[in-house]
Amino acid sequence: YISVPVIMAAKSLKLKTIIHEQNSFVGRANRFLDNKVDLIIGSYNENKKQFQNPHIEILGNPQAALAAKCEEDKDFIKNMGLDPNKKTLLIFMGSLGSESVMQVLLDYFQMTDGSYQIIYATGVKHYEVAKNFSNEYIKIVDRVDGLKAMKSSTLFLSRAGATTLAEIGALGVASILIPSPYVPNNHQFYNAKALVDKGGAIMLEEKDMSASRIKELVETYIKDDAKLAALRANVKVEDSGLVIDKIISRIETI
Repeated sequence: YISVPVIMAAKSLKLKTIIHEQNSFVGRANRFLDNKVDLIIGSYNENKKQFQNPHIEILGNPQAALAAKCEEDKDFIKNMGLDPNKKTLLIFMGSLGSESVMQVLLDYFQMTDGSYQIIYATGVKHYEVAKNFSNEYIKIVDRVDGLKAMKSSTLFLSRAGATTLAEIGALGVASILIPSPYVPNNHQFYNAKALVDKGGAIMLEEKDMSASRIKELVETYIKDDAKLAALRANVKVEDSGLVIDKIISRIETI
């Protein structure tokens, strides 16, 4: 919301103004600024239907360009104390974590048999509660290098924030998304749906979440290489590394 007075001040000084929409569902501030700016840069094709301003281009999220530069750390899994030859599920619900999801995950962990391994980054707030569930094939940590972890894992269980999904697209990560229902306009649901609609992700809404359902979804995909490959191919955005360059080039024409 802080962008609104800044943009309005810029307009009063007759400066050119540009806004960026990172979600697939336009936020209230950007809706208010719609026809007041010279250019809108969006991240999803759905954005074109949501703005009235004719000057809108879908160029992507700048975070995608940063993610695309991430190099694989071949020792990442081994340094986590896990087997680099085994399939790995990465679970990360954002830097703050999620208490509601964590409670279900702890039940799910007790249903696993070690046929694949799990890295769960809880966030600092929830680490003390979850840490005792670590064992030889489940590693629970308070934080992790998200990009390196995603690049080294077989399957990713995550929220559906705009930045995370930009990284998923840039890296071509197979994912199961649990959108947060606690955000404005339920925008994480729409972010996830944009990937699901093109066959690039699986969505599990929190209202439908259970330990057995998570186990079913994870094992349906992590044990099937063809399904994993399809998710990766459909979500991968090949020109992610060029997003910032494209945005800068377009800004220079304003």
